[in-house]
Amino acid sequence: MTGIAQSINQRVPLTARSLKCMIIDDEEIFSHLIGTYINKTPFLSLEGAFNNPFEALTALSANNDIDLIFLDVLMPGLNGIELAKAINIKSKIIFISSMSDYAIDGFELNAVDYLLKPVPYDRFLKAVQKVLDATANHNPNTVVPANYEESQEPDILFVRCEGKIVKVNISEILFIEAKKEYISICTANNKLMTLQSLHHMEKVLMNKKFIRVHKSFIVALDKIDVIERNRIIIKQNYIPIGESYRSHFFELVNQMNISQGN
Repeated sequence: MTGIAQSINQRVPLTARSLKCMIIDDEEIFSHLIGTYINKTPFLSLEGAFNNPFEALTALSANNDIDLIFLDVLMPGLNGIELAKAINIKSKIIFISSMSDYAIDGFELNAVDYLLKPVPYDRFLKAVQKVLDATANHNPNTVVPANYEESQEPDILFVRCEGKIVKVNISEILFIEAKKEYISICTANNKLMTLQSLHHMEKVLMNKKFIRVHKSFIVALDKIDVIERNRIIIKQNYIPIGESYRSHFFELVNQMNISQGN
């Protein structure tokens, strides 16, 4: 086992209702991120984190009381699909991957969910809630606390850019623009190009004061400087308002008590 689990200093106190979790992911930065999510969620406990799938397989053979495994798909030597087929335990599995190509394989193995990297905390909780729902008869008191998702939203994302994994502060994002199969994440000081869909980012940023205003643009509401009839201005960037998004956008603007003007 790696030092990932031990490196997280603030552990949530365990309770009798906690689900025992294991992480298997060869990318340490994402393994650490999921470990952080687990440790700040009161009804989860992190029992182990592995970068090597063969070591994880050995550990699972010796420990059959793991409730939930967060399992990366693309790993060297033994991928997550192969590992899931090899283990003979009752653990629930949530697959994690940077690609959607293996989602069907995952669900054929009765995986609870299939998460795309980077994984935001609210999406993580939704996947965990599925596990809780599936085990409700065994543990009826284990639930996601009301409004817990909103109160614990992460303030960072990790994105792949030019062969590196880059941290992005959500609060610094001005807007996101689709460019064919890539998206451009624009902050006041930087633009990051990453292989991702705008639709996925729309789900990632749900409930974080972002709104889609065009088929090619998502904007941060608190970064808008000027709203005109058919466009938005953010730091001298002119962003069109798509016809199919216009009604919802201005409805939200009215709710925020911002005058549309003429």
